[in-house]
Amino acid sequence: MKVVPKKETMEEVSRYLDERFEELEIPMKADATGHIVFDEIYSNIVYYSGASFASIDCELDGDFLCMEFRDDGVQYNPLEKEDPDLTLETEERPVGGLGIFMVKNMVADFQYAYEQNENVIRIKIKVA
Repeated sequence: MKVVPKKETMEEVSRYLDERFEELEIPMKADATGHIVFDEIYSNIVYYSGASFASIDCELDGDFLCMEFRDDGVQYNPLEKEDPDLTLETEERPVGGLGIFMVKNMVADFQYAYEQNENVIRIKIKVA
C-alpha cells in the first residue's frame, strides 16, 4: 500500500494491515506485534521524515510475518540511534528513541537500508 504519510492516513493504513493480516491468517499475538510495529515506524515517517510518500507491504515467509516500510524522506537509520538509558527516571530521559528500542526488542529481525533514495525498513515477526 502506498500513501502520502500524514496523520490522516494512519487509520487507513491500519485498516489495510487488519485486512492483510486476516488474509495471511496471522495469529493474534503476531497481529498485535505487527500493529505496534506499524504504529511506531509509520508514526516516525509521518512526523519526522518529511516524506512525500510511504509504502507498507506485508508478506508471510515461513514462520515469519515480514513487513517492509519505504519512504522518500530524509535519510535516517533508526538502528544507529543509541538505546535509551532505562535506568534513568522517565523525566530524566531525553525525548525519543523508546519506540524504536521497543520494536527492536519485540521482533525477530530489524534491518535498515537506503536504496534508490528511499529509507527501507524490513521487520520480521515470528508467527509460529
